[in-house]
Amino acid sequence: FSRTERRVQLVGSKLTVAVDATEARKTKPAPVRIHGPIASPLRDRNRQSSLHATKTTQQAPPLKAPISPIRIISPVQAPVKKRGHVYAVVDTNQVVHRQCMLQLLDLCDEEPMLIVCTSRALLAELEGLKNRRDEVGIEARKAINYINRQLTKHDPQFRHQRMNEKLFGHTERLSRDHQIMDYGLYLREKVAKPETDEVLVLTQDAGLQVAIRAEGMPCMTVPQFADELRKRRF
Repeated sequence: FSRTERRVQLVGSKLTVAVDATEARKTKPAPVRIHGPIASPLRDRNRQSSLHATKTTQQAPPLKAPISPIRIISPVQAPVKKRGHVYAVVDTNQVVHRQCMLQLLDLCDEEPMLIVCTSRALLAELEGLKNRRDEVGIEARKAINYINRQLTKHDPQFRHQRMNEKLFGHTERLSRDHQIMDYGLYLREKVAKPETDEVLVLTQDAGLQVAIRAEGMPCMTVPQFADELRKRRF
């Protein structure tokens, strides 16, 4: 303080201290050393956020329930029944009817699984009708020639009853209609496969239809049978 010229002035109640400028230039303040990082609000905020991010990354991820894979369930479809053979036993009234016979032949061309079956009783009735000079006699002779022709060609869509193809032993004691029904029952019990095949009788006789339905076997006329097959296709 001896080297520094000070002027002390009293101005009112305040004390003013003036230091000479030249002396102040010679005197250098000592450097201030700060140990550790300089405190700063922004730096503290950044540091806290970085520490929080580090803790977050170090934490174990939360356990999640395993997600099962998506299963696409297809709609349940009913099994398609395999179509088998259709054994159609024809009666005499359908054979001597020209339109019914022509329609039956057309069905054979459209349905390869259809098998036309003729009985020995049918052939016996045709033999009794062939000598008539009317249209019935003409159609009876045509039917006999048709049966002969199909047997000669060994047509797989045609079947004629043999001597041993009887469900009952003495069918000669039965009427012609019941002999035809017996042949249909034989085909159902001994020839047709119950899982896929079908046996029916084509007749217009109301009495024979009653007897056949009583045995649990379907029966219908040729036009009705054609409509039934047409419905099955669609």
